[in-house]
Amino acid sequence: MTETTKSPSADWLRDLPLAPGAPDLRMGTRSLDVTDWLPVDDKTAAEIELRRALLAEHGSDVARIVPGHETALTELTSLIEIHLQRRLEPSVGSPIEQLAVATAEDILLMWRDEKHWRLIGGTLLFPNQWTLDEKIGKTLANIHAPVDGYDELLEARMDQFFDRLSAARPVWRRNWFFHDDPNFYQPNRLAQAPVATVDEVDSLFIRSEWQTLRRLAFSGLLVFTVKTQVAPIAELKARPAIAEQMCVFIESATPRSLENKDATDRDAAILDYLRSP
Repeated sequence: MTETTKSPSADWLRDLPLAPGAPDLRMGTRSLDVTDWLPVDDKTAAEIELRRALLAEHGSDVARIVPGHETALTELTSLIEIHLQRRLEPSVGSPIEQLAVATAEDILLMWRDEKHWRLIGGTLLFPNQWTLDEKIGKTLANIHAPVDGYDELLEARMDQFFDRLSAARPVWRRNWFFHDDPNFYQPNRLAQAPVATVDEVDSLFIRSEWQTLRRLAFSGLLVFTVKTQVAPIAELKARPAIAEQMCVFIESATPRSLENKDATDRDAAILDYLRSP
């Protein structure tokens, strides 16, 4: 087992939603101060460079928008330029490609038709086991179909929440998963390997998405941003209070909850690891 570390760049671990017990899925939204909308940290510059490389390699597979929504894209671009206090780089390419490398976040747009909210495009350079091609044009229910329990626990609430969200009251939430691959670009759904020993746990990572939702004032579309953050599980162990919260969560989790966190066939070893000296 490697010696535990504690890096300030992983302080986001303190925001992990670790409430024990039912329900298995929660929206967990909180009010967002708009000044914190697109945060910059010590990893942002390197992440934007990675995004440039991924955009050059994958093009429209990771950045595109359904035709007919150009006005909303222009509104979004203006909003981001005002927030960043700088213009986006016109030399990068199309407006959606400029957006892809303006920040470290993936930025997605949701549009309401007569019945449903649908994903109509955006940027997805740091995917967590999905692609734009799989989800673009689909409803919230279709997008979340792989999440066990979404239809039962969240579908109706999510649709209502999206309908009520106002431009003046953006929100944020965070999710997390145990992964054995620290790469940001993970478009394919892969089974996470079982982990049986404490030494094997030491090679795991916590992958988390800090997500925000805000409505565009003029077009009415919803903007969904995703800041991906990854830390070795040793960073969690180095924070004993948070590590114990994680243990309590795991001990109270249902099989479905463990599966949704990629913790199935790993939970016992993770508990031993986090509580070991």
